[in-house]
Amino acid sequence: MFIHCSDGGDIWKVFNDDVHFFDMLFGNVQKWTASEVRYERGAWVRIYGVPIHAWNVDFFRLCVAGTGRFILADECTIDKAQLDYARILISTHNIEIVNMLEQNVFNTTS
Repeated sequence: MFIHCSDGGDIWKVFNDDVHFFDMLFGNVQKWTASEVRYERGAWVRIYGVPIHAWNVDFFRLCVAGTGRFILADECTIDKAQLDYARILISTHNIEIVNMLEQNVFNTTS
């Protein structure tokens, strides 16, 4: 959680004046530094050629596991309104992954 004084006051003065109150709310309090910020970008990813028996959110989570953090699947994907591709929103810190094309062939003969 980020705590900020809207009037421009010193947040540490506010914090030090009522340490016991903040100790009840937070397990750890530390000053924010720019090195703690992790830049992430949201990107919609299309997944083509998914067999209907594998068409579910758990499978799509596995598909994007190495590229970023799964956020959600769009409504058409969830409702199976369009089965030619799935649209998945991910959050990633690596923009090169977003610009990559990965091709895998599913073996449908078993």
